[in-house]
Amino acid sequence: MKILVADDDTTLRSELASLLREDGHEVVTAADGGEALHIVDRESFDVALLDLRMPKATGLEVLHRLRLVRPETAVIMITGQGTVDAAVEAMKAGAIDFVEKPYDVDALQRTLQTVREERQARAMLGATGGERTIAQMLPTPGRVTPSSRFSDLARNRRALLASFASTRKVGLRTCLRRSSCTT
Repeated sequence: MKILVADDDTTLRSELASLLREDGHEVVTAADGGEALHIVDRESFDVALLDLRMPKATGLEVLHRLRLVRPETAVIMITGQGTVDAAVEAMKAGAIDFVEKPYDVDALQRTLQTVREERQARAMLGATGGERTIAQMLPTPGRVTPSSRFSDLARNRRALLASFASTRKVGLRTCLRRSSCTT
């Protein structure tokens, strides 16, 4: 995948870029928010890893710009000053994850793997330009939602229970209340 890493901390930016390259990703880096804004206007990315606080433009400003010019880009916010308010604001703006420094590399790799799997599934299903983009499936600005994996699990469980309910002539609410449809 092609990934933008925007962080004003030179050491963390270069280490993260190296780790991502070792995993086979194409990586472009930006030393501040202003540089990131210029890059996203010229290039498209599968994923953008954006530091929340950077000189010239914040990660949230870059996120808002991405939503306008590259809505298909999955955005992961990273920060050393993580607060609940900052995480909520980033998720409302359309970020798919919020990672605190120092990075949990395994968690970050799992998030990237989820994005990759979604893109592969979309390609296998023959997604066309007329179908929903990743950005359209992201949380609606102004609303915080559970993680996409949790939402998928809940949706799949509900569909499965609805299927059982219809074959057993039991109401869906009964199945949901019981957490199973054995009767």
